[in-house]
Order: sequence, then structure tokens, then C-alpha cells
Amino acid sequence: MFGTLAWCRFAGTTPVSDLLAWLDETEPRIGRDQFFNAYRAWSLAKLGRFDEARAAAALEQALARYERKGNLVMAGRMRDRLSALRERLLSEP
Repeated sequence: MFGTLAWCRFAGTTPVSDLLAWLDETEPRIGRDQFFNAYRAWSLAKLGRFDEARAAAALEQALARYERKGNLVMAGRMRDRLSALRERLLSEP
């Protein structure tokens, strides 16, 4: 359901900065969502922030891979890096 809501915001008239804020507010409540990260990366790319978009996508892929393999230590490290990246993005104008 939340993936669909994210798509509606992404494809609709929601400003990109508002979508990014909504994703950051909503994801902690519902848990990690693969669609949220995709829309976050695409939104960053829309803003011309290609390096950050690539970084977000790469970290999410690594996190999913470690979780599938049951490597909780590395999954935790990837979560920390994603959190740090999100905090940095939130602090930028």
C-alpha cells in the first residue's frame, strides 16, 4: 500500500523535495521498503544529484543482499550508512 502511495506522489504533482521529506518521515514507521529507495534515488536524480542517487541505490542493494544471506552485522552497517546519507540529504538546502 505504501509503495503505491509513494508512486502516486512520485508520478503526480508532489514537488520532489516534498516527496523526499515524506519518504524520510514515513519509512521509519513502516520499515524498509524497496520502492521507497527507488523513488528516493529517482527523485535525487530529478534534482540533478546523481552521485547521491547512485549511492542510495547501491547501499540499498547491498543491504538487501546482506539481509538475504543472513549477515546481520553487515546489514547493520549498511543501515547505518543509509541513515547517514539520509541525514546528510535532509541537512542540505
